[in-house]
Amino acid sequence: MNVVKKTCFALVAILMLAFAASPAMAQGVAFQPSSLPRQIRMEGNTETVGEVSLLATTSGLVPAGSVITLIYSSRITNSPGSANVTCLSSAATSCGGSIAVTSTANLLQITFNAGVTFTANTGKITVAAVRVNASTLIPGTLNVFATLSASSANPAANPITFTQNAVPVGFLQNPSITGVSIPPAAGDLSVTVTERFPAALTSVADETSVSATPPPTDGTQILVTMAGIPAGATVTPQAPTAGPLGANSFNIGGVTPLPAPVVSTGSSIFFAFTIDGGGAGAPFGRTLTGTAEDVVLHFNINPPPAEPAAVTAAVGLGPIDEAPPFRIVSFPNRGAAPAGTFVDIQLSQDVYVAGETVTATTFRLGNLGADPGKIELKVWAEGPGTPPAPVINQGAAGNIQLPAGFDHNFGPAPLFPVTALFNPGNYILGARIINPVTGELLSEDLNPFVVE
Repeated sequence: MNVVKKTCFALVAILMLAFAASPAMAQGVAFQPSSLPRQIRMEGNTETVGEVSLLATTSGLVPAGSVITLIYSSRITNSPGSANVTCLSSAATSCGGSIAVTSTANLLQITFNAGVTFTANTGKITVAAVRVNASTLIPGTLNVFATLSASSANPAANPITFTQNAVPVGFLQNPSITGVSIPPAAGDLSVTVTERFPAALTSVADETSVSATPPPTDGTQILVTMAGIPAGATVTPQAPTAGPLGANSFNIGGVTPLPAPVVSTGSSIFFAFTIDGGGAGAPFGRTLTGTAEDVVLHFNINPPPAEPAAVTAAVGLGPIDEAPPFRIVSFPNRGAAPAGTFVDIQLSQDVYVAGETVTATTFRLGNLGADPGKIELKVWAEGPGTPPAPVINQGAAGNIQLPAGFDHNFGPAPLFPVTALFNPGNYILGARIINPVTGELLSEDLNPFVVE
């Protein structure tokens, strides 16, 4: 018995020493993702998506050197940083000083520069005010998602897991507005523009309220394209009025400045109305509400067309570019220039590395007008630490003419190789069509890409 007792005491002593010598076992963190998806415009390339919240469901340590990555369905266009991410290790303890936030292409990464111990059910990470390019998504896409992944610096002892791997952050609307025109009577044409969801049309103030980094600079444009206007007739925009929705119509501001009158050449005519905050001197504006709104745009055609039924007006969104430098193809008013002249380039990748070739999978040139027109085409690339470099510069002598109705895709077209001499960072491949005589801008397309 004494031997047994001595043996038991010895075992207990050894076990006590072993536990005393061993540190308390740490554990990782399981996060429960959730989101607040926003309705966004598929025509837009700087659309603010909803916030993503990662709630710690277990208490544990995320060790220094760990990385949490959010992969968005489309390219991020506003370079989110620490201001976009809130980190709380517990209900009242910030861990923002322990993380660094970076983004490239469609990835947002949260790197832990120091270890953070999260408390279950109160510790959380919130990512907000991220803008993405929705205009590059495949037609028919319904949602924008954020997919989650993590790399722990010590996966055996401190794994980082998620209760689900993806959450929706945006519901796409395509198109975002509708337009109904009435054949002109006595030369007066009216077009009713209606939002398909609240905030399809936004001012600078509206956009700033949802994402102020970088500061938005442009309100949404309503682009009205008219056809069937007799050559020589002058089309003059008039003061907009409230639409059929009445109380839910835009807040009408002053009547000036409106787009300038245009004398028809027999081809299509374009007018762009920019949404602003209303008030004196504003064409029209709106205050965000919880319901869709509308407005009626008015135009006077002088002399009145002999065949009113031949006059048509189509409505769409112009450049949705609240956060430069990223924007979509733009079609400014052209006057007597070739109507409907455009350039449209789409790159094969968002990110390139040395040894790869920057390639345009789409390289479209078009002239959708009724008359042929001469153009000058400029394509260039610019990036960090380098001046703009020409890629294509043709037509200055007036030797390129696009036939009426011309629309051709020259892609896929390899443009230039990426070499080790390229500085890593954000680049732009730009394309412009200008009038070779007057220098008037007819179309512009800017495509961002990253060199790593």
